[in-house]
Amino acid sequence: MKHEAPAWLADLQARFGGAIRTPLDRATGTLTAATHAYDEEIARETRAERLAVYNRQYWFRLFDVMHRAFPLTTRLFGAWAFNEHAARFLIARPPRSWDVDRVPDGFDAFLATTHPAGPHVEAARIDAAYRDVFRAPEVTPYRPTRDDAATLLDAQLVPSPAVAIVEEHSALVELRRAILDRPADARVDAPPSHDDVRSWVIVRGEEATATLPLERREAELLRLLADAPIRHALARLEATCTDEERATLPNQTRAWLARSVQLGLWISRR
Repeated sequence: MKHEAPAWLADLQARFGGAIRTPLDRATGTLTAATHAYDEEIARETRAERLAVYNRQYWFRLFDVMHRAFPLTTRLFGAWAFNEHAARFLIARPPRSWDVDRVPDGFDAFLATTHPAGPHVEAARIDAAYRDVFRAPEVTPYRPTRDDAATLLDAQLVPSPAVAIVEEHSALVELRRAILDRPADARVDAPPSHDDVRSWVIVRGEEATATLPLERREAELLRLLADAPIRHALARLEATCTDEERATLPNQTRAWLARSVQLGLWISRR
């Protein structure tokens, strides 16, 4: 038989939770508990200084989770500035799940709406891509058989959730790999911009996650294959190529398709 909690207990929990979630004060240049903002009754009954301990622990735990989920973004901003953006996100999107690792879900999209476009937003998308690949479910890569050959061109490949393709306008992927062993509060500068946009594929393997550069047309083909049957994807790619590119395109596309299967970028066909 289900019993509902008494109203006084639900009210107490709500007010106690509200105090613990009170944003920390940044005015002094250090994160401090804003005890003046606590519910007066709960602060009096529990003692504000005791609540402040839980309040600080709550936010420090969330900031630590955010730092680990977005290491490159944290270092580009610097931990202090990053925490401000993280706090705004966590106030707008309070944690709802029992799984603390889900706290950062959606931060990259949130940052894109609140911060001007640039390396910080791009870094957040790259961090989020690595996170998505790492957290993806176990999958079985698609391996075509001889029986598939006759109909393969008309099939559409299903992308693996353990794979992500990212773009960068400066060397952020290489920077991310370089800074992972540095302290989280060690700020770094964004690298100079590339002449052209570059693409990388992130693939979670059985033993490790690989990050590999993609040729520009190869990246285009992989994106097209995720949305259309192979035959149509190849036709769309060819339509955007120059005459010079078309001369070598058949051999290149065969090599790119073979590599995509070898890397395990697909899980099935339909």
